[in-house]
Amino acid sequence: MSDVAAPKSPASAASLILIRGASTDEPRILMGKRLSTARFMPDARVFPGGAVDPEDEAAKALLAPGDALPRECDDRLALDRRGAPDGATMALAAIRETYEETGVRIGVAASEPPTLDDGGESWRAFAASGMRPALSGVFFVLRAITPPQMKIRFDARIFAVDADRFGVDLDDFSGASGELEDLRWLTFSQAAPTPMPFPTALALAEVMAGAHMQPERPVPFVDQATSRSVITSL
Repeated sequence: MSDVAAPKSPASAASLILIRGASTDEPRILMGKRLSTARFMPDARVFPGGAVDPEDEAAKALLAPGDALPRECDDRLALDRRGAPDGATMALAAIRETYEETGVRIGVAASEPPTLDDGGESWRAFAASGMRPALSGVFFVLRAITPPQMKIRFDARIFAVDADRFGVDLDDFSGASGELEDLRWLTFSQAAPTPMPFPTALALAEVMAGAHMQPERPVPFVDQATSRSVITSL
């Protein structure tokens, strides 16, 4: 009998690239640095994100009527799901993780604070602030599965959004959880040379190329589900 442990199944995860000044000559994106004590990718420069929680499905009740991901993005998120939640749940997970890790709320003001009984502490706090999460304008830019030799594995979807359209204070990180340090708005020229995981760098390249403004554009898929890594598209 072999003593080699079977690879762990990757958990569904989502990240969000916040873009500031998207229509200017020098847009910036929000990145942080994972703590040196983190179990997954310590010290890496990353976008806010993390594992999908069961509460993210329930958080769909907070959405305004008719609010949805762009159709092309939702269609691509439905391809080859491998047990992952639907696209709206994945995008909501990215919004929640961004709220937890940076304090920035990607959403719209509600006429009165929406209520959510079973959405978890973070979503209840989001709703209590008088905001609804917003999916309109959130674009799917990359999917990546971490390789089987890693002890912690994710099947991650990375999204991007024009953060200026929500009218929130993009410099207020006072509500950040502390999971990311050195939160900074970086220009593309500042971010590109920064050491970061390959899927993060590829997602950054997609945003630099304007993929977030072209929902019809194929989405790169870094498929490392097995020992044979493949880069395809969705």
